[in-house]
Amino acid sequence: MGQHTPQKIQVFLSTPMPKGNLDWHILRQTINFVFHYSELKTIFDIVKIEESGGSDPRSIYLKGVARSDIVLALFSKKIQGGQLEEIQEAKKSGKIIFGIYLNYDPFVDNQDDNHNVLYDVATINGVSSQYELLEMVHSQLLGYITRSIDDIKRITPRLIEEKLAQAIENDDDDLLDDTAGLIERVGLNNDDVFLMTAIYSLYAGFKIENVIDERLEKLAAINENAWLILLSATFHYKDEESFGRAINLCPSGYEPSKICIIFDILNNPSKLPDVLDDKKFQDFLLSLEHTRVFSVDIFENDLYEISREF
Repeated sequence: MGQHTPQKIQVFLSTPMPKGNLDWHILRQTINFVFHYSELKTIFDIVKIEESGGSDPRSIYLKGVARSDIVLALFSKKIQGGQLEEIQEAKKSGKIIFGIYLNYDPFVDNQDDNHNVLYDVATINGVSSQYELLEMVHSQLLGYITRSIDDIKRITPRLIEEKLAQAIENDDDDLLDDTAGLIERVGLNNDDVFLMTAIYSLYAGFKIENVIDERLEKLAAINENAWLILLSATFHYKDEESFGRAINLCPSGYEPSKICIIFDILNNPSKLPDVLDDKKFQDFLLSLEHTRVFSVDIFENDLYEISREF
């Protein structure tokens, strides 16, 4: 056991390997156990380099990536240097990458994330416990074997973004349904995919409670794209309660007073003449109307009725 066989799918395990940190070492051993003592062992072989974190990644880790079919990347808030090189090498070689973000102690650090390195090749699934992690590894890899490699490689946030924008631009319900199918395949753990789902739900005419939920509002407090989607939804549904929360979360660079005027006009078109001669307001509205989130002009439908009067 542990000897790699050519007929099995080779999975390279990529994790931080900080010196003296037993937590990551124990986790790697646990993953190894899952591969060797579950049904995964009949399909997959794990490539698990155990040299110290200070070893030259070009001479050790990258060789492991090169001889593998899949990279299973586990990381905390920031993807560390040697691990980042592994992922970049996997991208360059066209490998399948499963990215899993461990957002539970003791694996979370205080640095800014750089997960966008995976944006065009993989979805990032967040897990909040070791049990959830092991379930994710198990389900992702077994799910992998039920789909073609090409199919998995092509369903990324970037592809979903392209399909969503195309469907909305062409007002194509069939393409919008196809986009929903892609989203369903990858799940909603990735924040970008979740936000694209909110846009999809908005354009598909879902009820307000299926668009504006607790997760969207929490993300809106820290993510400008989420806030823009939330604001767009409040315009679309003309919902005062959600609009009030959106205004309270308004990022710097936007003008709450002008946004409030827009909301008032949407709810009461008779107020439009009050701003017909206000050039600064008109410029702000036109700028907002053409604001894009994931290649979609998310305000265009609701603000067009106002802007065409200018």
